[in-house]
Amino acid sequence: MTKNRFDRFNLFEELAAKHAPQVYNTACWMTGNYQDAQDLAQETLIRALKGFNRYNPELPFDRWIYRIMYNLYIDLLRSQKKKKTEPLDENYNYNEEVHAKVARGNAADISRPDKILENEELKLQIQQAIDSLSPEFRMVIILCDIEGLAYEEISRIMDCSIGTIRSRIHRSRKMLRKKLANLVASEFKSDDQNDFSF
Repeated sequence: MTKNRFDRFNLFEELAAKHAPQVYNTACWMTGNYQDAQDLAQETLIRALKGFNRYNPELPFDRWIYRIMYNLYIDLLRSQKKKKTEPLDENYNYNEEVHAKVARGNAADISRPDKILENEELKLQIQQAIDSLSPEFRMVIILCDIEGLAYEEISRIMDCSIGTIRSRIHRSRKMLRKKLANLVASEFKSDDQNDFSF
């Protein structure tokens, strides 16, 4: 192996180690179950390694790898019959900060997301609401509201216009807000009863 190839391999190892938890967390949001998330994250890193000679080190690695993951996920969906996803494994460790971002980004009327996120069942319902979106809508929500990417970056990752991205984000937030509205209302109703029943 030449020195240049050795240096590139070391760079890939360093970047992959740094971003592996983020890649896995995004894969969990995309697939909705533990096993598929592991498979998707692993295959994404393998493909990234194989294509690393095309990576420009001056560009953000996570944006580059998200594109690989998105394309891989779409390919997997096309090659399989739509299979019903299982709920996240009980050993999956929810990222509270990520779920708080989802609550703030997709249910703007929620005034106490910390209260809602204490309830494990609601966390699962948030994941299930995201799972119910089509891959394109799910991905824009993950990249925008969970990963915090700008519309321009999402546009490059998903290879479509910024106008399309804006429209998908607006529509996916609207769909999620509708799906979560009843859950939020019932949670606050029972919480208020608990607060004021002396």
